Amino acid sequence: MILAIDTAQMTYSVATSTGIFSSWQDITLSLLDQTHDIPPANLTGIIINVGPGRFSGIRSGIAFALGLARSLSIPLYAVSHTQLLAHKVHSSLPFTIVIDARRNQAYIQGFNANSPTSDIQLVDTSVALSQQDGYPVYGNIEGCNQINTDAEAMIQYFNQAAPAPTPLDTVEAIYIRNSVD
Repeated sequence: MILAIDTAQMTYSVATSTGIFSSWQDITLSLLDQTHDIPPANLTGIIINVGPGRFSGIRSGIAFALGLARSLSIPLYAVSHTQLLAHKVHSSLPFTIVIDARRNQAYIQGFNANSPTSDIQLVDTSVALSQQDGYPVYGNIEGCNQINTDAEAMIQYFNQAAPAPTPLDTVEAIYIRNSVD
């Protein structure tokens, strides 16, 4: 059974490949509380959203996933938030993924057929929404083609994309900002 953990967004979520799903918004609820009904012995891998997104959420999700993967000796699959969203876009044309970064800013990354064509950047929201070389813009902010992801979508991504496991000592959060003010 695969466990998906998404703590990079305003709503956190966990899901398993066997159909268990939970979402919550209260940061004081722990991942342990949300996963207590999942038998650790049944887990064969963990997929984690490494950002960009909420600083504290990303850190706590990665720490939990790393600890669980290490203790159970199971593979971990680290996937960026932009890659998860791009997977939901079915286009052979180039497109841009836009994620709300708050403070009138957005994270953007260009894709072509679900492969990144640029690094993730932090830009003003108005720049993110301007036509990116005339190609469509998808994401979770007003003014673009709306798409979202959660832990259930991460399970679908895992089943369809079959990502390679990430070596545990290389898992890193994707932080774009230099501060969390």
